[in-house]
Amino acid sequence: ALLDAGLTVGTETSAPDATVPKDQVISSDPASGTSVKRGQSVDLVVSSGPELVVVPDVLGSDEASAVLTLQQAGFEVDPMISREYNPDYKSGTVFKTDPAPGTSDPKGTKIKIWVSQGAEMATVPSVSGKTEADATDALNTAGFDVKVLKRADATAAKGTVIDQKPAGATQAEKGSRVTIYVSTGPEQVTVPPLTGLTQAEAVAKLQALGLVESVQQLNDPDPTHTGKVEDQDPPAATKVNKGATVTIWVAKLP
Repeated sequence: ALLDAGLTVGTETSAPDATVPKDQVISSDPASGTSVKRGQSVDLVVSSGPELVVVPDVLGSDEASAVLTLQQAGFEVDPMISREYNPDYKSGTVFKTDPAPGTSDPKGTKIKIWVSQGAEMATVPSVSGKTEADATDALNTAGFDVKVLKRADATAAKGTVIDQKPAGATQAEKGSRVTIYVSTGPEQVTVPPLTGLTQAEAVAKLQALGLVESVQQLNDPDPTHTGKVEDQDPPAATKVNKGATVTIWVAKLP
């Protein structure tokens, strides 16, 4: 258009502009409509499009500070703020923005923010006395992860829960881990070989393993056998519950 009017283009500079499309003229010097001599040069300012601004990283900031930081950077903040549970960010802090931090966007862009309500809490079900499967199902349904540890117990039936941490009826973060301790039944020990030992030695061995001795006398004319164990029940290497009774027969002279 300038050339058609008999004018020439002087200097051409670019500047950001939110309203004038990129590569279109924002202004001229002399201004449009001014009377000038044919052949005069006209300086132009051409739009480079909207000014781009880097979205600040406000993740972890409290809501008020995040809004202020975004506004000071030239952005608009969407008043419809999403609030969601998020265990990784404390309540009241920003955990997400759209556009994301570090992206370049036109000045004035509306930024949506998400604010954490902290970790969602839930009541831990009481599962003591339940079977491992039922306890796990109850805890999973309530939103908890389950870790199972086995433990011997002389009173609880094998496969039932004898303890849990955290305890039932307490509040804990949803998705956190609850450890349950499942009975393997009474602890078992191996009966040691006792024949040939003195009564005192045999009794000491049994008591050290948590077993109970029952001493019976057995007539034996050989004086070298006197006071020694000649037989036992259950036999050596037998697996028995801790606290079980082991009978030993100790030789004595007729």
